[in-house]
Amino acid sequence: MKLNRNGNRLRWFVAGSALVLVFTAGQAMRLDAQAGVRRAAPKEHFQSGAQRSETLLADILATLRRLDNRIARIEKNVESVAAASRQGPTGETKRQR
Repeated sequence: MKLNRNGNRLRWFVAGSALVLVFTAGQAMRLDAQAGVRRAAPKEHFQSGAQRSETLLADILATLRRLDNRIARIEKNVESVAAASRQGPTGETKRQR
């Protein structure tokens, strides 16, 4: 089957049109991916012993400070309750035996 000159031109025209159509459709459907950049946390297994100790000691210090503040509040409340129990309903101090 031999194509004539017009048949070849038609084949090239259809192929070219299909390529243009595919290219245009691809451009119209393109999805733009935009990602936010954030810094990753430093990997702990790459830190030296002193760097790991510093982080751990800072956490321990914060915990101890919270505990100290809680104990101070508890002691203050205990002292106020004890002072109130030493006073009678009229505000007089009870005698200790």
